[in-house]
Amino acid sequence: MLSRIYRVFAVLMAFSIIFSATDVMKAQAMAVVEKEQVTLQAATSSPCSNLDVIFIVDQSDSMSRNDAIKNRKYAVEGMIDILVDLAMNQCPDSRHRIGVISFGAEERTRVDVELYDIDPGTATDARRIREELRPRVIADNLGSTYPEPAFVEAEKMFERNQVDEAEPRKKAIIFITDGLPCGKSGCEGSDYNANTIALRSLVDGRFSFASDLKSRESCLADVRKDYQNNTPPVEKTTACLESYPVSFESYGESTYLFTLLLHNSDEDYVPSAISQLDGMSQDYSGYVRKNQRQNQIPSSLREILSQLVGVRPSLLTGPSFAVNPYLNRMIVTAYKQSADVQFTLSYKDAEGTTHTIQGGQATGGFTLDPDNGYYQFGANETYTILNPYPGIWNMSTSNPSGLDVFYQPIQSDFRQTAPFSQIPQYDREPFFNEADPFNWSLPFSMTLTMGQLFCNPTRPFLLSMFKPM
Repeated sequence: MLSRIYRVFAVLMAFSIIFSATDVMKAQAMAVVEKEQVTLQAATSSPCSNLDVIFIVDQSDSMSRNDAIKNRKYAVEGMIDILVDLAMNQCPDSRHRIGVISFGAEERTRVDVELYDIDPGTATDARRIREELRPRVIADNLGSTYPEPAFVEAEKMFERNQVDEAEPRKKAIIFITDGLPCGKSGCEGSDYNANTIALRSLVDGRFSFASDLKSRESCLADVRKDYQNNTPPVEKTTACLESYPVSFESYGESTYLFTLLLHNSDEDYVPSAISQLDGMSQDYSGYVRKNQRQNQIPSSLREILSQLVGVRPSLLTGPSFAVNPYLNRMIVTAYKQSADVQFTLSYKDAEGTTHTIQGGQATGGFTLDPDNGYYQFGANETYTILNPYPGIWNMSTSNPSGLDVFYQPIQSDFRQTAPFSQIPQYDREPFFNEADPFNWSLPFSMTLTMGQLFCNPTRPFLLSMFKPM
């Protein structure tokens, strides 16, 4: 009887040791390589917010001049890509929707994209969504700058696309314009301050923002401001979440509002009107980005979407960055001021050979995703590289001031392979050997999601037990 107890205890100890070893290896794989500023995150992403976002896009005469390369189109296309990538990789359980409304003169407001589900299950779904939505996003000339009907249409779009879900869903409007609002009859002789006050009054009459959610967002905004380009400590953001609880209903009652004010070479902005726009956005937990240059538009949009969804964009600020050995893939997106700006990625392998890729053309040493490996949208370009070579990578460009580059590492998940096809029993083969009853054997392995072997199952875990007295 005592012998049986010892053996049962030994079996339980074996499981404990195995799973403790698994935890140790996972912890090692998720260590932070501070020297190269690369973080190996946990395989399970932190919860991401579901998001409904409507872009209200200025298509006035002046936009045709101030946005000649049509970044108002390509930037929104880029945001479609970001939401698709988030739904596929970092936030696989999230469901986003995107809408696009264009405006110009009175009676020329147009719905380009009704709120559209972005919830790809496969790479084929992701490609289909991109191909369906991109042609609908249009750069056009619709006359003067009269945005009020577009905000009315945005309210209607949210109302006719309500969903009954168990998870909270954020609603947001991103207002992209290069000028202050004109009146119904056009821009000539307009009182921009009065027109902006009228726009703010219309927004206040149609949208709201719950006080409990406003308090939480104010706390998080203060944390982001304190740490700026650095990742805030988890305890700081957690403190905001715990100190300012938010009801489920508050998300449905609230609409975020962000304004991108493009650089306008035609006019000087009226400070009092800018103050109205700023106050309008802050009332809805947003902000105004002023004097946006062409390559800044997609970068600012990416920052806003990442903040809303709950992930942090990785803007590369130097010529080198580290790629850790546990990546399933990485996505590198270059937002360029013009198509003339050249962008090159490279790395040197263990044998000293340098591999480069530019414009989708590689010298070797790169495996591009067969569905979305390389594509261009306007002047911008995106790479999705499978199982990237670990080490120090470099990027170079013909115009550093005309380029923003974002890096999105997609981690591999450690998966424990079932170590046996039957429940181990201390007195049953193949775990128990009657000729050697005090040694017990378990085959055990771990693999990465990319299929690479991490532990060899042909070398079983061995446990030796002392013979009872």
